[in-house]
Amino acid sequence: MRSASFLVAWVVAANATLAQFSPFLLQPSDGGQHDPEVAGTLVIWSEVVDGRFAVRGRDLVTGATFLISDPSTSTSGPAIDGRMLVWGDKKEGNWNVLARDLLTGEEWTVVDEPHSQGRADVDGSLVVWSDSRSSPEGVPPEFSNRDVYAKDLRNGKEFPVCTFGSDQTNPVVSGNIIVWQDHRFMIPGFYPKWGRIYGYDVTTGREFLIAASEDGTDQVSPAISGNIVVWQDLHNGGDIWGHDLDANSSFPIHVGPYGQGDPDTDGRYVVWEDWRNGTDRDIWGYDLLTGEEFPVFLGPGDQASPAVSSNLVVWDGDIPGEPSRVWATYIPEPSTGLLLLAAVLCPLCRRSGRSAAASP
Repeated sequence: MRSASFLVAWVVAANATLAQFSPFLLQPSDGGQHDPEVAGTLVIWSEVVDGRFAVRGRDLVTGATFLISDPSTSTSGPAIDGRMLVWGDKKEGNWNVLARDLLTGEEWTVVDEPHSQGRADVDGSLVVWSDSRSSPEGVPPEFSNRDVYAKDLRNGKEFPVCTFGSDQTNPVVSGNIIVWQDHRFMIPGFYPKWGRIYGYDVTTGREFLIAASEDGTDQVSPAISGNIVVWQDLHNGGDIWGHDLDANSSFPIHVGPYGQGDPDTDGRYVVWEDWRNGTDRDIWGYDLLTGEEFPVFLGPGDQASPAVSSNLVVWDGDIPGEPSRVWATYIPEPSTGLLLLAAVLCPLCRRSGRSAAASP
């Protein structure tokens, strides 16, 4: 394995010398921009417009920037799969999940329920969200006993995914698999420990555990694309782990000091916030195919909430003295020869490394 490891290291070093990141600002604005998401060449984000909140988007092919939602009391967490867009909106007094078909322009409320819903995600016709309808009477509905619900937009069927006691939050979906952060084993007085990552197969109705820590350290902030799930493990202030659903195998992506968090993946690339410079957050990435870790953006101020689709990465950057802005960059593709060599050798090295790695 030493010779294979050496060659992979050479591939990574050679590829790093080829990498030329060219970050660019998506859209100037007088108001803050937050929580960007990307699908293909379409980027969306939340933005302050005349003191109110709206969802804005930009098509990187045409260069057109457009307002997706009317300014409201507050908006949060937009998500997109290419055609369907969902987001949280508080214009009715409580948080609701809204959806828009970008092809037809049709907009509607996904769920009409007096409690609050939010943290929505969408893939195809399936929308998932965190739902507080089980909150005890008298408790603010945004903050108690959140469950995971879903709705199939093709037939309008809504169904509970997980209504276990305590909180289920941060649901995400890819294909027929829903993944979320779960605190069903929370011990009073020990929060935020005992967070786990669970999954649910919509086709079979089967729930399954993806990640848990023997010492109760939280597993949080999951993301999913295809058969790859990533999340933040709160050991060391925050590590990044992954799980291959097909192989039912977990593996470390970045384990180290200072803290890493809020990961996203498109199935090949993983991106996250990183505090390793000791001052503020930068954006780092990892190529699951080549095994290469690389800086996406190192700059002044906090860089946060990264998202990735194909080789396009977006994030919101907080330059000191200025409102937060959404930025983007393309990950340079390695040369064909290097990519083929890495594809052959890296699975061998990863299998060797996994056998000695402890699960989170």
